[in-house]
Amino acid sequence: GLSLEYVYGYGGLKNTANNLFYNKAEHAVYYTAAVGVVYDRHNHKQHFFHGHDDDIKCLAMHPDTCLVATGQVASTSGPPIVCVWDSRVHPKTGELRGLVAQLPFEGYPSIVALQFSPDGDRLVVITGDIDHTVHVFDWKTADEALGAIGGPGTVTTGEGGPDEPPTPGLITVGKGGKGDRFPHVYGASWNPFGKVDDGGDQEDAAIKNKWSEFVTYGAKHVKYWRLFHRDDGTPYYGKKGSPGLPENSRFSPVTSPCDVMSICWMPPRGHEIVPGGGSALVAGTRDGDVLLFVTDP
Repeated sequence: GLSLEYVYGYGGLKNTANNLFYNKAEHAVYYTAAVGVVYDRHNHKQHFFHGHDDDIKCLAMHPDTCLVATGQVASTSGPPIVCVWDSRVHPKTGELRGLVAQLPFEGYPSIVALQFSPDGDRLVVITGDIDHTVHVFDWKTADEALGAIGGPGTVTTGEGGPDEPPTPGLITVGKGGKGDRFPHVYGASWNPFGKVDDGGDQEDAAIKNKWSEFVTYGAKHVKYWRLFHRDDGTPYYGKKGSPGLPENSRFSPVTSPCDVMSICWMPPRGHEIVPGGGSALVAGTRDGDVLLFVTDP
């Protein structure tokens, strides 16, 4: 039969999320159509990930620079899925190490953005529904739970009542934006410097710092999601007392709301270093401006 030898083209015309990275082996990792591509520029050779059955819309690189997460649109045969796969090439077989985990999202049209936490344990998944729903996972726990179902399990949010409990490993579900089905959320960015949240004492700080807060951004918005804990100790993201409900960043009085295309967190300094201190981040806009946001403590 026929086998894929080389892919020409790059999925960058209509995509809104980051989708090109270098992995640990200095191979370029990207996608086009339904194929994940790992390009060895030293030998001018491509390796392919075939775990998707329809167009891929977004890609995120794990902090270890080996694992990759890709999200696709819904296909004629099933819901959109997120695949976590190993972009390294096996030295003996010459093939990609391949699929590590898979998360199906029944009832959603597509996956539009992904981002791993700085330690790689948590994954933000943003779906292309009207609400641009933001899901935060302990992705390994979720994958193990879905695999244990014994069939084509799917992510559940718990909104279906006691007969449909939330998928284990799913930490938060919230609304990332409101609009039509065209992506209004372009990406997510975790604070790589971390901070201590309000859910425990200083002994937990080293753990909490790894995934204490993130932002989602896109069409005329930056939304801030901070880690808190309920009375029973279970974590959630949002604002204090409101799981799944982020804080909206204020553009005024500096400028009117504008499309934010990229985010970079600033290293903490001065009063920001203390537990519960604020954070600073810079945002690049569609108009070419750079904005500075400072979060509340």
